[in-house]
Amino acid sequence: MSRIGYTQDMPPPGGYRPIQYEKIMPKQGNAFIKLAGLVGFTTFGIISYYKTRRTWRLRRIEQNDARFAVEPLIMAERQRSTMKYWRKLRDEENELMKNVPHWKTGTLYGEPVYYSPRGRFVEPNFTEYYAHTNSKSAAYHRNEARKH
Repeated sequence: MSRIGYTQDMPPPGGYRPIQYEKIMPKQGNAFIKLAGLVGFTTFGIISYYKTRRTWRLRRIEQNDARFAVEPLIMAERQRSTMKYWRKLRDEENELMKNVPHWKTGTLYGEPVYYSPRGRFVEPNFTEYYAHTNSKSAAYHRNEARKH
């Protein structure tokens, strides 16, 4: 026979290892180390939570102080805007009714509409405020006030 240039694969000397088919359980480790780790992580979490909670409380107090400080300015600006709007409506009424004899702006049959008998300004309701705008704009402003 002639010589072939290769050799056949054969099992290693002594054969292959046996096939592992049983379930291999992991090593359990030390229970004390696991318990110490659990206690350590829990303690760290509780301490971090209370420190963070204190920071949150301080921020909330600061935010409330800022809001309380700015609230009068916001109310004044809102009232100023309302008064400018009423002045604009009054000027429009003066311009519209200038040719009508005995017409007095801001009255209904001689009775003041926006002032009480004691001469104090009566805040108009929402419908009166938005009477001269379209309904879409009034609905937008009504819903915008509900968001805040």
